[in-house]
Amino acid sequence: MISMDRFVEGAAKFVPQLEGAKGKRAPRGVRAQAVDRQGNMVDDFVIQQSGGAMFLRNAPSPGATSSMAIAEYLVDELAERYELGTARAA
Repeated sequence: MISMDRFVEGAAKFVPQLEGAKGKRAPRGVRAQAVDRQGNMVDDFVIQQSGGAMFLRNAPSPGATSSMAIAEYLVDELAERYELGTARAA
């Protein structure tokens, strides 16, 4: 079993305000995971359009690290769909 004191001590190297703090075990979270119509887990983004709306579904952790790239992709898709010209600055 991992020592809570050692965990907090290690974390305090990155967040000095934790120095001397006491940790407390808590329940672990469960992340929702998208599945397709056959019940298979979806490992990537799902982009759908309906009418004038575009939906980005199942954006787990890669969504946080590549959010600007995803936004650029979505803008480009909409610009092409509505013939708005290039969305990116020259």
